[in-house]
Amino acid sequence: MEQLAAVSALLARGPVTPEQAVEAFTSADKKLLARHLETLALMGEATVDAGGRYERARRVA
Repeated sequence: MEQLAAVSALLARGPVTPEQAVEAFTSADKKLLARHLETLALMGEATVDAGGRYERARRVA
């Protein structure tokens, strides 16, 4: 849960590719980080564009 929260906080700063996300964390496992990004997208917490960049999902009130 802490890792997902950290990735979500990263997305709050702006869109990133999985490769850019890996660079943001020391000793990050690329496959695990990609899985976290996919999990956030499946949960509706993030979106991914055609270029493979993930960003935090926008909430509509």
